[in-house]
Amino acid sequence: MKVLIVSTSERVGGAAIAASRLAQALQRNGMEVRMLVRDKQTTQPNVYALPNARLGVFRFWWERLCIFLANGFSFRTLFKVSIANTGADLTTHECFRWADVVHLHWVNYGMLSLADIQKMAEQGKPLVWTMHDMWNMKAIEHYPLRWTGRMFLLRAWSKWTYRRKERLYRTKGIIFVACSKWLNVACANSRLLQNEKIVNIPNAIDTSVFRPQDKKELREKYNLPQDKKLVLFGAMKLTDERKGTAELIKACRWLKDNYPLDAEQTELLIMGQNTDEVKDLFTLPVRSLGFLDGEQKISEVYALADVFITPSLEENLPNTIMEALACGTPCVGFAVGGIPEMIEHQRNGYVAAYKDVADLATGIHQTLFGENAQEWSRNARQKVLAEYSEAVVAEQYKRIYQDVVTNHKTIKR
Repeated sequence: MKVLIVSTSERVGGAAIAASRLAQALQRNGMEVRMLVRDKQTTQPNVYALPNARLGVFRFWWERLCIFLANGFSFRTLFKVSIANTGADLTTHECFRWADVVHLHWVNYGMLSLADIQKMAEQGKPLVWTMHDMWNMKAIEHYPLRWTGRMFLLRAWSKWTYRRKERLYRTKGIIFVACSKWLNVACANSRLLQNEKIVNIPNAIDTSVFRPQDKKELREKYNLPQDKKLVLFGAMKLTDERKGTAELIKACRWLKDNYPLDAEQTELLIMGQNTDEVKDLFTLPVRSLGFLDGEQKISEVYALADVFITPSLEENLPNTIMEALACGTPCVGFAVGGIPEMIEHQRNGYVAAYKDVADLATGIHQTLFGENAQEWSRNARQKVLAEYSEAVVAEQYKRIYQDVVTNHKTIKR
C-alpha cells in the first residue's frame, strides 16, 4: 500500500516532527511512504516540497493578513486561529496520483484550504486525518479561545469556516485520528465530529535514538556538574504563555522557599528559543542550552537530566514528554490534555493539579529526592516501548489504512 503523508512542514513544530517520525516508522515496517510538505528541511529522498516556494509564503501571509484585519488590526489571535481560506491544490501533484491513501497531518498556515481538502476527498482517494490540536473539532481555533466583543468580524470568519467544515465532513471516506485519548473524547463530544469515525493512535518515536545513556559520561561531555540534581525544561518558544514558563518560575520559587537545602543541590537546564529572555527570572541556578538541533544531541540532554518538567497549560500529546520518557527520565507536568496519559502519576513521574504551582514544585521535589527514582526511570522507558514505539504505532496505522481503503471501495460500488 502506498501512503502519502501531507504536512505543512517537514520538521518544524511538534506536529511536523510527529508526521516525519510516522513516515519513518511506516517505512521501517514495510510500507511505501512519501511525504509532501510546503517547507522541506532535510534531504530525505522520499520527502517532496511543493513547487513555487514564494507562492507558499504568499498564501501564509495572505491568511494571516485576513485574520489580522478581521480582528481589528490586533495581533492577539494572529497565530491562535486558522481560517483555511487559501492553500495548494494537490490533486494534480504526482505524489497524490501515486498514493493509495492520503494521510493529512497539520496542514494549516496556507498549506491547504478547506476547498483543497474537499477537492481531494471528491477525487476518490481515501483520507486519513491525524489531529494534533483542536482545530478539526472547532471552527477556527487551535485551542479554546476567549472571545471578546471586539472580535465580531473574526466571528463571521468563524461561522463561515464552521459551515465549510460541516460540508467537508459529510464527504465519505475520511477517518479522523486523535493522538490522545483526551482529544478523542473531546472530538466525540463536539458538534462537528460527533458523528464521524474517530480512532485513537499516539505518535511514534524511535527508541533506538531516544534511549537511556550513561549520565556521568554525558555530564562530562556537556561540562555539567555531577553532584547536582538537574531539572530540564524546554519548548520551541519559551515565551509562549501556553508553555507555562511563568508557572515554572513560581514553582521554583516555592521549591527554594520550602526546601532551601535541596534547592542548593538543584540546577535548572533550559533549552529552546528565547532562553536569554527568561533565564534570569528563576530563583534556581540556570544553565541555558539554547536551541538544540539534532535528535542525537537532544536525546543526550534528556538522558543526563534527573527530571523533565512540562508546565504547559494547553497540550495534546507532547513529543517532549515522549522523548524524555524514552530516555528513562521521569516527567512532571500539569493534569491537562493528554499529559496524564503519558505521565503515570507516581509511577514514571508526577501529575500536578492544573496551574497549582505548589503541587508542581512538590512533584519536582518528590521526583528528585524521593526513594523511587530508579524505579520511575525504568517505568518511563517501559511505557514508551509498550505504547509509542515505531512498530506498535505503525501496526495500528496499517490496520486503519486497510480499513479506509476497504470501506472506500465499498462506498464506490
